[in-house]
Amino acid sequence: MLRKMLIGAAALIVLMAAPAAAQYYVVVTPTDVLAGGVVSVSGKGCGANSKVYVRFQRITPPRQTIYSKVIRADAKGNFTFKITVPKNAKPGTYRLQARCRQSGSEKAGDSNWDAWEKANPKATSRAIAGQVRGEWLYWEAIVTVRAAPAGGPGTGNGTIVRTGSNLNGLGLVGAGLVATGGIILLGARNRRRYSHA
Repeated sequence: MLRKMLIGAAALIVLMAAPAAAQYYVVVTPTDVLAGGVVSVSGKGCGANSKVYVRFQRITPPRQTIYSKVIRADAKGNFTFKITVPKNAKPGTYRLQARCRQSGSEKAGDSNWDAWEKANPKATSRAIAGQVRGEWLYWEAIVTVRAAPAGGPGTGNGTIVRTGSNLNGLGLVGAGLVATGGIILLGARNRRRYSHA
């Protein structure tokens, strides 16, 4: 129970900052997940209806991007998305990144992560962070992916396993013997009553 509470507390890492123009934050939960699990992300501070560029990438060798998508913030600049970690994802350290424009118009090449990182070399860090980089808001969180246990949760077919032997026949025989014994006792008792009368 204590472990679940600690994991829950660690998973609810919230970053708040107040730049001059807007307030922004991001929540990533959980930051420690089994392969096949779901990571939920929600944030605030993007421009109204702006594109949010998302990438989930393994940073321990071999480097591998397992999720890359463009979503839209709502009219208030809020966004929410979920990433289902593939069941065959290699265990290791992953970097979850999200970025959006606070203002300004979208430009060709905005979706290119490599070009953006070259233009913003100091933006990345190894802990959850929110930064304003010119027109951009950038968030990053480190997520640990662990191997799902073999035969663990979610691997069954939904049926309850029945163990033991089939004792229904023996149970019926036993119930019949008890009933027969009860009838014999009642009959013997009634004979005594009538014989003394």
